Amino acid sequence: NRAIKGTFDGNNYTISNIYIKSNKSNQGLFGAIANATIKNIIIDNSVIEGTNNVGVISRNSANAIIENIHTTKNNIIKATSTNGVAYVGGIIGNATGIQISKVSNYATVIGNGAYIGGIVGAAHKDSHISESYNAGNVKAYENKSNIFSIGGIIGTNAWNVEIINCYNIGTIEGYNAIGGISGSAHAYPMLTITNCYNIGT
Repeated sequence: NRAIKGTFDGNNYTISNIYIKSNKSNQGLFGAIANATIKNIIIDNSVIEGTNNVGVISRNSANAIIENIHTTKNNIIKATSTNGVAYVGGIIGNATGIQISKVSNYATVIGNGAYIGGIVGAAHKDSHISESYNAGNVKAYENKSNIFSIGGIIGTNAWNVEIINCYNIGTIEGYNAIGGISGSAHAYPMLTITNCYNIGT
């Protein structure tokens, strides 16, 4: 359960055929990362599934740098939560103080609970996402009123989150609190969205 630290540079290679299907939480290629840099990776033909805190790169990230990460459309990222909270994202499930740039998600992201995002399920405290986009299908597992905060870039935010030069062209599906960029937004502490757009459905 220790967090990964240091730098991982994938040199733009493709990692394929990851298969994680678990009935436990905290699933991702690197598990948790903290004070780390993860960059230059393409993820293809993979399935990552857990109950909550699920992301293709990391289930949970603190004070990390994520750049030039890309997922293809034949990936599935899924949280099967039974407690109402999913925290599932195409790249990161749950993030605090993260710096994300130049990433794209084409994976299908599915959550059976709140906080589902094309890039990050939930972004917290001084997180910054820039020059990134979602083209994947982001959706609730079922249309239930307790499955909410479903967004093309992030599911939700807390404590000073910035999203700059990002867009969504993917399909966002859900019952409650859905959005092309952010599913839900906390005005205070603020969410700042600059030069972003949504043309998804």
